[in-house]
Amino acid sequence: MNIPAKVRNGIFAILLSSCIVSSMVHTVLNTALFPIMEEFDISAARAQWLITAFSLVMGVMVLATASLIRRFPNRPLYLTFMGLFCLGLLLSAAAPSFSAHRAHFTSAGLRNAAQPDTGRCFVGLPV
Repeated sequence: MNIPAKVRNGIFAILLSSCIVSSMVHTVLNTALFPIMEEFDISAARAQWLITAFSLVMGVMVLATASLIRRFPNRPLYLTFMGLFCLGLLLSAAAPSFSAHRAHFTSAGLRNAAQPDTGRCFVGLPV
């Protein structure tokens, strides 16, 4: 299938920017722990569960993404994961409690873990 260069470059720019944004989330989370602790008035041990839950979801999803890529077409899968990522971050930013914040931010981890594999499928590199 021949894709015009302008469209191909646009797709690549979207994939590249989504990779950069989703990879920065974990780093930003580590630096944002103290403001989160102050905002929700929680201990450091409880705030650490945010990173732990995010990492656990990422670990499971890295393994599950290979199976999902075989079962579903690339574009709907990518758009679904990107939608979950954006929705999770938006809901996390507006969360009224730490539990809601943790749940919404963990859903953003679903997308963060699936990013490398879904991006490779679009670019055409072997999975």
